[in-house]
Amino acid sequence: MNQPLVSIIVPIYMIDKYLGICIESIINQTYKNIEIIIINDGSMDHSLDIIREYQAKDSRIKVINQRNMGISEARNNGLVIATGEYICFADSDDYVELDMIEELVNKINMDKSDIVVCDYYMFDDQTRKVIEVGYNELFDGSIYDNPNIIKDIDFAPWNKIYKKELFDSIKFPVNTKYEDFEAILKVFSKASKITKLNKPLYDYYFNMSGETRNQTTKNMDMLKIAINLEEYFDFNGRSVVLRDAYVSTVSEKLLHSASTLFKITSLKVCLKYINDVYNYLGKYPKWKKLYRKNMIDSKYIKFIRGHKFMLKLYATLRITLFKIIGR
Repeated sequence: MNQPLVSIIVPIYMIDKYLGICIESIINQTYKNIEIIIINDGSMDHSLDIIREYQAKDSRIKVINQRNMGISEARNNGLVIATGEYICFADSDDYVELDMIEELVNKINMDKSDIVVCDYYMFDDQTRKVIEVGYNELFDGSIYDNPNIIKDIDFAPWNKIYKKELFDSIKFPVNTKYEDFEAILKVFSKASKITKLNKPLYDYYFNMSGETRNQTTKNMDMLKIAINLEEYFDFNGRSVVLRDAYVSTVSEKLLHSASTLFKITSLKVCLKYINDVYNYLGKYPKWKKLYRKNMIDSKYIKFIRGHKFMLKLYATLRITLFKIIGR
């Protein structure tokens, strides 16, 4: 049986500690017809040396060495030179199960689908657990057939295989946070059939200290992403169910992004962003009801974030307290 070529795109930045594990897990895949596109995004550690060592041993590895332009530009440049029929992504501090590509290719061929999603492991330095993605009834169709896919799936690029043609005319937004959500949701919207493989095949490293360091004022980019998606989808011209699924998801993301600003910005900037978020959500009369139905936030958090006055009061108290006791 002819094995289609799969392009695996791996952006790299200052990650020499974990890089070898990631590359080893890819070059040792049971599925051999792959090209491995590694984009060094201006690393100043030993990452490029490690990449070159592996490239000398494995001709399937292609290397792009670019100045530091961010993960979106790295992925976009990887897509430009990818020649595979299918695309997968991996992050350089993660690794993949050795049969991941084989399992995903078999599934996408068997189902004649455009995208296959799999479960994954989330691990840190002490623990490792399985994360089950969505539920089976969501799959075997498009997001227009099953709009709740938007609510119940993580739109990270990894733990998925895609037909490459789905990325035609779609790029990851550059110099923007939450770029995955915009790009991958657009890609999902072009798929006629999305299916699920009930098996964890990707290993995602959850770095809590990294999550904390990454909290910046760019968290406010989530509002820009929401506006871009609204323009792209024109939800007024779509089904009510699809629009509601989007509002339920984006309201949680917008209100979460607002709450991350308490330690990293001024009260004035934070309150303006909160106002902008509520003004945006106010275009959807049912947003509060839809937000309360999401499965992520607790009842306490939903109560505070569901009311503009309460969230602004909470922000004022938190930011004032941080100024008094220090951050």
